Amino acid sequence: MSLNRSMAARSRLPSASVIGRIEAALEGVADSLANANELKIPFCSRRRRSRPADHEENFVRFPGSSASEARKFARLLLIMQLAHQAMITGTILTKRHIYYQHQELFETQRVVDELVDDLAYTLGTDRDDLNITASSKGLVSGCMVIRLRSSQVLDASQSELGITIPSSRSVTCIETRGARWLLVVEKDAVFRSLVAVRFWETSLAGPGILITARGYPDLMTRSFLARIQSDCPHLPMFVLTDFDPDGLSIFSCYRYGTTNFFHESSNSQINFGWLGIQSGHLGTLHKTKTDGIRNDFLPLECCKRICRQNMGIPCVAEIQALDESGDITPWLDIFLQKILGIIP
Repeated sequence: MSLNRSMAARSRLPSASVIGRIEAALEGVADSLANANELKIPFCSRRRRSRPADHEENFVRFPGSSASEARKFARLLLIMQLAHQAMITGTILTKRHIYYQHQELFETQRVVDELVDDLAYTLGTDRDDLNITASSKGLVSGCMVIRLRSSQVLDASQSELGITIPSSRSVTCIETRGARWLLVVEKDAVFRSLVAVRFWETSLAGPGILITARGYPDLMTRSFLARIQSDCPHLPMFVLTDFDPDGLSIFSCYRYGTTNFFHESSNSQINFGWLGIQSGHLGTLHKTKTDGIRNDFLPLECCKRICRQNMGIPCVAEIQALDESGDITPWLDIFLQKILGIIP
C-alpha cells in the first residue's frame, strides 16, 4: 500500500502508527534529497471534504510550481518535524507557540492553525494525537477533579473563576464527585455570574458542573466534553444558549460537532439537552415554584423551525438579559429540577 493511500484511511490511528507515517514521509523527503529528486509530502486539505482516490496523487512539492508551494512545503515539513519530536518526547506544543517561534516562516497564526489541522486530516488522526493543541478557551467549575498524566491534580471546585480545560490527551481520569448535572453556558459573563454564587454547589437540583467555551466550542473543550460523556455516561448534560440563530448554531456545534473537523473522533455526537431561553421566561423570575413554567426542552429541529418562524419578530431573549433583569439562578433551578424529574 502506498504512503498516500495509507494516509487516506479515515479511522483514527494509534500514536505509534502516526509516528510511523510521519517518519515514512520524512524518510521519503530525505531519500529524494539524496537522489536529487523533487521533494514531496503527501497532503490532503479538509476543505476538499474528500480523500484522494486510489489513482490520485495529492502532494505538496519542493521547489514546486510556485514560490507559494515552496513555502507551504517548508512550513509543512517543519510542523511534521515538531509533531514527531513532541510525540517521541511526550511533550505538548500549542499552535500559538509554533507560530511565535517561527513568525517569519508562517507569517500569520491562521497558517499554522490550518496546516496543523490539515496534517491531522491527512494522517487520519486527531490533532491532539500530534501532541499539538490550541490554547484552550474553555473553563470548568464545580464538582470535578481532573487527574493528569503529569500527576498534577486539578480541582474545579477550588477556583473562584473556573479552571482552564486541559487537553483530553493529558487527562488520565475525570472524577465528577457526585455531580447530578453538567451545564455548558454559552456566555462567559453568565458563566462567571453562576460561578460567583457557586451555583454548582447551591442549586436546588443538587451539585453539578459548569463549563463554558465563551461562545462557539473550541476543539479542546468539545473533546473534553466527549471524554466526560465516555467516562460518565449517566451524567445528564445540557447546553444553555440564547434563543436565536447563533444560540441554536452553538448548541448544534456542541451536540453534533462541526463540518470543519468531521474527521476528528471528538467530533462525534454528544448527548446534550438544550436549555433554550425565550422572552416568555423573563416574566418567570419572580414567580413561585407552584406557578409553573412551560417546559421548553425542545429537540434541535423543532428549535430551528421556531427560530425560522420568528425571524424578525422581537421575541428573542438573551441569557445575559435574563440574568441582568434579576437572577437567573431561580429559573435554572426550576428548569433543572423539572428536567431531572425532581419536581413535576
